[in-house]
Amino acid sequence: MTDLLLALAASPSPLPSSPAVPTGSPVPLPVGIGLGAVVVVLSVVVLLPGVRHWLDRVSARRPWRYRD
Repeated sequence: MTDLLLALAASPSPLPSSPAVPTGSPVPLPVGIGLGAVVVVLSVVVLLPGVRHWLDRVSARRPWRYRD
């Protein structure tokens, strides 16, 4: 345990590199950026007054037993 702490303190990288441990994310960066952009755009669209009015009309047509 002491050897591991000394190796971590002496090495510039925070974790020792091991071939068994994959590095990086399973999702490519462009895919993550694209999904983030879709979430932001959809959030802005839902906040638009016309879209909110349409969503209110749709929820008003739901049967009473499904209303909150």
